[in-house]
Amino acid sequence: MDVTEVVHWGRDLDEYCQMFALTDQDLDKRILGCSDGPACFNAEMTRQKRSVVSFDPLYGLPLAHIEERVRQGSEFGRSYSSTHRHDLFRWETQGYTDVDDVADRHDAAMSLFLDDFRTEGEGQRYVAGGLPELPFADDSFDLALCGHFLFLYSHLLSLRYHLDSIHQLLRVAREVRIHPLIDLTPARSPYVEPVMNALRAEGHHVNLLDLGSYERLANGGNTTLQICRR
Repeated sequence: MDVTEVVHWGRDLDEYCQMFALTDQDLDKRILGCSDGPACFNAEMTRQKRSVVSFDPLYGLPLAHIEERVRQGSEFGRSYSSTHRHDLFRWETQGYTDVDDVADRHDAAMSLFLDDFRTEGEGQRYVAGGLPELPFADDSFDLALCGHFLFLYSHLLSLRYHLDSIHQLLRVAREVRIHPLIDLTPARSPYVEPVMNALRAEGHHVNLLDLGSYERLANGGNTTLQICRR
């Protein structure tokens, strides 16, 4: 899948904690952020002396191209949010005044990411590459997070792609969490149940985490898939 087919809209540590139901204990684990894009999760966690490796094809681009992708993502995010403010997004549940309020927060997250990436670059904390292949040894991490990629782009990615990607994530981490479980229509991805059934048949522990008040997206946007390796 080409990096240009993905909308890059960064998220901060607080939103990661909400959408992946992360506890303080989780944050102390060795974490892989898969498809992190321009999120500042890595930058904020690093400031707290915690361990995160972010993995995304975006990091392999020249810096100028990354900055342009961030600019395009910001513009698209503001426009899309405004267009679908009533039928898709539920900003009021998070205490935001309007869609510009949350767009400003995303812009701030991406700005912090860029500041960190300009210093760090592609290397130890930011690793370039894309699913379904992961260039990490078995059990390199305790927890792998994948946000706004698997299931969301179901119109572009096959069921086999999803299963292969999740198998790779389970190879490098004992636990995997994926959010959200909806696609871009927006409706629940048709791959959710087949993926869950296949993983359970393999003996993995599969759960749906109800995020409670965190409901930024309609039609099931407050649910995260948790998979614990057998």
